[in-house]
Amino acid sequence: MNRRISTVTLEFSHPFNRKLFENAIESILWERSVYDGSGNLMNLLRLKGFVHFVDDDCTYSLQGLNEIYDISPIPTERSKLLNLNGTRLILIGHNLCSSILKELLVNCTV
Repeated sequence: MNRRISTVTLEFSHPFNRKLFENAIESILWERSVYDGSGNLMNLLRLKGFVHFVDDDCTYSLQGLNEIYDISPIPTERSKLLNLNGTRLILIGHNLCSSILKELLVNCTV
């Protein structure tokens, strides 16, 4: 088994359905039901980024460590100052497969 820690960065231009997005994140963190192409369980250690949800003008910060994650609004002024467009996620863990993670999450976009 490859226990090497790797980093995956994913970017999306379309907003997410919040419920579907949270379900996908929880399937990785809590249910541990996402596997790489070789059948190894993906083990997410750290998760961070910013995300946009459909029908919501706010940008949200996403932070996660092991099994805990938090989604918090970023003040509009700060979001504009940082030019946060789209969604960018950075995932750190074992056995991460960017194509499988991207497919899982793209199914949550609108």
